Amino acid sequence: MSSSIASRYPGDQPQDFSEWLLLRVDRLATGWLSAVLDRDHHAAPEQTPLLDDFLRLLVSMLPAAMGPHRRQLDPVWQRAAELYGSFGVARGLASGEVVEEFQLLREGLIRMLFKEPPPSSGTSLFGSDVLRLNRFLDTGVMQASVGHMDRLFFDLFQEGGRASQITPEVVTEIRHQLAGIEEELRGVVGA
Repeated sequence: MSSSIASRYPGDQPQDFSEWLLLRVDRLATGWLSAVLDRDHHAAPEQTPLLDDFLRLLVSMLPAAMGPHRRQLDPVWQRAAELYGSFGVARGLASGEVVEEFQLLREGLIRMLFKEPPPSSGTSLFGSDVLRLNRFLDTGVMQASVGHMDRLFFDLFQEGGRASQITPEVVTEIRHQLAGIEEELRGVVGA
């Protein structure tokens, strides 16, 4: 998808903020994964591919959040962020750690915005884009926290107080849910 946009804008010159983000999805996801792995002292190597898929899916939603489909995307984003919070419990993370991981995405975006500012037709347009993106990320942070808390509550009352762990069954279930979210995303953006 990003290669078609890149070919329309030689020299990496997208026309709006959404396209600017689309051209940077892979780098954002790779940077986010690297930052998360640097901080996650609980991470087992076998978790990395699932974590990578998760972060790439979340980052792939950012361009659509800045485009015409943003209202339809909100419930999909919220489900994905909530699942990420739940996944954090299985990874052994505290609620604050899940929030910090989401903040790493925001930090990466801010760094990229300053290093490679997107084209804009004025300061107010760019400012409104950044505010909209910030609100979108805030919703993700909040829903990840909700997902984490819900999972802890479920584990306490349904699982006899045993915390979720990364088992093959958990990985299969998360992958199944991610596939459903990905399908919803395709339905929203039409790609």
